[in-house]
Amino acid sequence: MTKIIANIKNFMESNFNTRKENEIELDFIRLNGLSNTIYLVKVFDKTSKTLVKELIYRSFGEISELVDRETEKEIIDNLSIQNLTPKIFETDEKTYRIEEYIGNSDVLPRVFIKEDFIIEKMINLLVAYSLITSIYNFSIVSDCLSQEYKISFDPQIQEIKKQNMYDKCMNLMFNKAKKNFEKFKKKMSKKYDNFINEEVMNKIDKINYYMDNYKNLFTKVFPKNGIASLCHNDVHRLNLLLTEDTEKIIILDHEYSCLNLAGVDIVNFMIESNFDYTKKTFPFYEFEGKTLEVDFGMFYQVFLEYMNKFETAHSINSKSEHYLLFQKCKKPKYFYKIVCVISLFWLVYSVMYMDYEDLIQKKSFDQISHGIDRITIFEKAISALQQIKLKKEVNKMASHVYDGDFY
Repeated sequence: MTKIIANIKNFMESNFNTRKENEIELDFIRLNGLSNTIYLVKVFDKTSKTLVKELIYRSFGEISELVDRETEKEIIDNLSIQNLTPKIFETDEKTYRIEEYIGNSDVLPRVFIKEDFIIEKMINLLVAYSLITSIYNFSIVSDCLSQEYKISFDPQIQEIKKQNMYDKCMNLMFNKAKKNFEKFKKKMSKKYDNFINEEVMNKIDKINYYMDNYKNLFTKVFPKNGIASLCHNDVHRLNLLLTEDTEKIIILDHEYSCLNLAGVDIVNFMIESNFDYTKKTFPFYEFEGKTLEVDFGMFYQVFLEYMNKFETAHSINSKSEHYLLFQKCKKPKYFYKIVCVISLFWLVYSVMYMDYEDLIQKKSFDQISHGIDRITIFEKAISALQQIKLKKEVNKMASHVYDGDFY
């Protein structure tokens, strides 16, 4: 904490003419954050005990090496002008950031998530997010000899360009997750004891299968072509603030922002409505997946609402270079592929943070069970895709019968 305190006092001295040693006192309140350590810092006058300033202090975590801080800053600067995200006051771009504290707001209540007025606000917010950059047609191409698949954008990207979700999942995040998983399994083989039961072993075995086949699975479900836009990629209620008058939603934590499939943020938001991360005991969350197949139908309708707003905001019409491809992106098949991509993203995220000691002590978030829940969503989406394919084949056969092809 010594370094944090020094950074805050230096900031206050530079911006508010306080003397570091004897004019202010600091009070720290730890906030939610898996990737970073985040504090609400209350700065008090040492003599009068009155509140001088409230700040958010963010210490960057291990994931920082995967983050394009230049892109993150550009996004925050753009959205903060619209009062849609907190301003950056100070950062060294490597270890910490001091941010504006948004008062008169609180984390989006879970009971509101599926309410129409919240969904409408989320659609408008996420469309505004996508407007920070241009949109791009993309295609997945491969070298037939090596089968090394790559993503190609048209037109070539000239602005926010360093990262996209395809490359991030296939390389950056996957490599980090694979390394951590090998470390986890090695420690487990040395220290295996009765605390690890058959149920846990079955979960680890299933995750092991998905890690062994991850790149192949990801390539198969990622659409071969489509529309890419700037996405937040981590939209859930703990990253959203609702103002007291319920007029505005503020979006936080842009570390995973990069180009991704158009519509992925609104789909992720709806999927996250099935998770409750407020539980105070192990596994520190709850997944409500029993009605997921039914929920998919509602999620798809919300996805279409978003895509229609997106289409208007980006001036996609019959004369646009994006028009025909965008119509394809509205299909149920594309929606379920988005669900699959989201699920594999969160699976590899969970594996990056799996820790043997956490598993034994059960004092931290259960990344193993969380990974399994993401696999469950993936498999349900795959099942829906297979049903779409089967229905298409049946309809094709029926049309052949009608045309007399079977006689």
